[in-house]
Amino acid sequence: MIAEDLKGWGQLLATMRDDESLLARAANMNEWFTPDSIQLAIEAMLPWFEGNLLTDLRNKYPTVRKARRIGLILAGNLPFVGLHDVLMVLLSGHIAVVKPSHKDAVLLLRLLERSSPEIQRRVSIVDRILPNEVDFLIATGSNTTARQIEASFAGIPQLIRKSRFSVAVLDGNESESALTGLADDVLMYHGLGCRSVASILIPNGYDMQPLNAILDRHLPHALAPAWHDVVRFERAKWMMTGARIEPCQRILVLHGQTLRPGGIGVLRIVTYSSDAECAFLLAGAESELQCTVGAHYIPLGQVQRPRLDDFADGIDTLQSLTGLA
Repeated sequence: MIAEDLKGWGQLLATMRDDESLLARAANMNEWFTPDSIQLAIEAMLPWFEGNLLTDLRNKYPTVRKARRIGLILAGNLPFVGLHDVLMVLLSGHIAVVKPSHKDAVLLLRLLERSSPEIQRRVSIVDRILPNEVDFLIATGSNTTARQIEASFAGIPQLIRKSRFSVAVLDGNESESALTGLADDVLMYHGLGCRSVASILIPNGYDMQPLNAILDRHLPHALAPAWHDVVRFERAKWMMTGARIEPCQRILVLHGQTLRPGGIGVLRIVTYSSDAECAFLLAGAESELQCTVGAHYIPLGQVQRPRLDDFADGIDTLQSLTGLA
């Protein structure tokens, strides 16, 4: 059963996590990757391969009668960001036709070259995917890229993911450890993932000093050299507009009126006066939100550690794949 072969990925990933030469090569391909961040990404995925999780998840869905060719256009913003899609295609029983991002190909290629013959037989790595070569397409990218892909594969069933971001809801009762977890949610992977917290909702009168201090002293991993240049640029740009900026040095903490991502190196703060206003602000951004963290949502510090069945955009990838005619 393919689930048993895939379970072996856990051991392979653990070996890759400790391969300093491999981590350095992968980091050299992307200015936002660091060996530390790659290790964190791998560690977050290791629980997927424990026990019977893969088999138990697969058993919830119908058996595929005919293996289809599933095109995967992978993003390159985070280390191993496309592995979950590859995993779901293989677990479903289909064949993966994968176009990796040139910024994140090293890790996937190493994993595949050391995988079982059955897995290797079911995965093709290509430089380009043509519409007549696949039966279904899964792609992740910016809004502009997503529109281009949708047009290019108009005649092919597809699951296209566009830009999203995550938000934190604070109530003023957070402990220091909770705020440290929030710093992980914000800074891990340089805030480049859709699960990264890019905006924070705070109540009127909220004291920002504890959060600012933790953001300045806590690091989930070593930041890439480019980070500091980006933050300096963003600070200078926003200071010229007279925007309200917090005295935080590691990241630009900027006050605004609406929930939206601020871009690399920017964390937006939005104030709410009541639970009703908080709900209203969240509803207004619902179509762009990936995750919400806070006391009544995903716990602070856990958003970057998705479960095996945490599907992007809330769309069950395995259900879509096993439902193909």
